[in-house]
Amino acid sequence: MKKLGMALIAIVMIGASVTSCKKEKTLDCNAVTKKVSDAASAYVQSQSSTNCKNYKAALQEYFNSECYGDLTAEEKEQYQTIVDMLSCPE
Repeated sequence: MKKLGMALIAIVMIGASVTSCKKEKTLDCNAVTKKVSDAASAYVQSQSSTNCKNYKAALQEYFNSECYGDLTAEEKEQYQTIVDMLSCPE
């Protein structure tokens, strides 16, 4: 259940930060955000190893993108910690 809570926290973070995307990057940001949302939905429905890895990869891609917003190094580190804490079963 802890993993599910982390997934939901990440979804909220992404939803809140997608508005920080620059206008010229809107389509790219929407695609990256949708990928995370779809992966999160699949993971919430079935916490399989594959869904977990896909969700974690989508989060990492999002955090590495320009859609991530103007956050401080400390804030970025905190969000990266969330991704790192999501351990997927083999």
